[in-house]
Amino acid sequence: MNIVGIVAIACISLALIYPVKGCSSDCCKSCKPPRCMREGGNGRTFAYFPKDGVCKKYSSERGCPGRFYGTEPDCNKCCKSKLRG
Repeated sequence: MNIVGIVAIACISLALIYPVKGCSSDCCKSCKPPRCMREGGNGRTFAYFPKDGVCKKYSSERGCPGRFYGTEPDCNKCCKSKLRG
């Protein structure tokens, strides 16, 4: 088997194994707000996202697909690269 075949088999194997592993960190949720959530508001579901260097509360009336941080401390911990200082 040539090098291209070996690399192809390795890539396919990793593609099958990696999704099964999942996230091994507490910080696996999104730091980017989806379009279905708005800053502030009194919606039924809430999440926190970085904006202007701080974590702000967003809400949605009907919920949004995805995984988001439900507390400000979690947002501060996991979205550090988007926050000030």
